[in-house]
Amino acid sequence: STQRRCDNRHLLIVQGMLFMQEYMKIMGRCQESEYNMAVAFHLIGLTHLAVPHYERVLCLPSKAKAHIEKEKPIEDVYKWPVDDMDEDEEYDETDLKHEAAYNLHLIYVINGSPALAEILMMKYCTI
Repeated sequence: STQRRCDNRHLLIVQGMLFMQEYMKIMGRCQESEYNMAVAFHLIGLTHLAVPHYERVLCLPSKAKAHIEKEKPIEDVYKWPVDDMDEDEEYDETDLKHEAAYNLHLIYVINGSPALAEILMMKYCTI
């Protein structure tokens, strides 16, 4: 739908977003569904709509920890320095925080917010 060879690419985008809305209803509010919605908005260039979804990914627990952890407040996404509790987390292959933070960092770099981009990289993408 993002290529110019389509007869009516706007219709295809609307149909795709309707599909994504149905997917969100079925999956519920979880890290995976928020990430997929953010990527969908990001891919079609609606970055202002992708940002809140990426931020929710950073607040929600991973699939493996959903029954243990609670959702963090949105204010914690950009909080610096990091709490000791956040630093001691083990690797979780179901966690999408690294991917969401990197994509959000790209949006901030392109839109002229290097300070926010740096916080995200230091907090979520450093080893």
